[in-house]
Amino acid sequence: METMLLKPVDAIWLMLETADTPMHVGVLAIFQKPRNAAPDYLGAMAARMREFKVRSQPWNMRLSGEGLTGMVPRMVEARDVELNYHFQHSALPAPGGERELGVMVSRLHSPALDRNRPLWEFHLIEGLERDRFAFYVKIHHALVSFLDAVPTVLASLSQSARNRNLPPLWAQPLPGTDGED
Repeated sequence: METMLLKPVDAIWLMLETADTPMHVGVLAIFQKPRNAAPDYLGAMAARMREFKVRSQPWNMRLSGEGLTGMVPRMVEARDVELNYHFQHSALPAPGGERELGVMVSRLHSPALDRNRPLWEFHLIEGLERDRFAFYVKIHHALVSFLDAVPTVLASLSQSARNRNLPPLWAQPLPGTDGED
């Protein structure tokens, strides 16, 4: 089983975290569905995304033991990452406006991430007015720095509406790494 020592600057985020002060970052991105999208467009997208296994660091790494282990926390490879926990497909209540999206994202963002699992969540949110949908990604600062969170999420998106078969975030290595698992 692969292990990884956290850098002190990353471990600090775990030490500072409390129940009232979670130390994660969230990225919200809103998209327009393609013209003439099938009614099950987002259901099909979610099914396609679920086909990809969690295989790359740091998406397949969890804390060793109960939270912090000694002076320097270790991450260990999670053998079977439960994708149904980390990837959620939800729908906004009608009318699906900015207010409803804000309420949902607030509820998703508030609780701390489960330290017994890899420290990330990905939410596909449908039902946004004007035929839009959103991704909300929640990542612990110990896993990805605040400055890297947005570029990390953006790197998992296609530059073209025609290229719809990119692997999702959890099936790709972090940008700037050598791509090795």
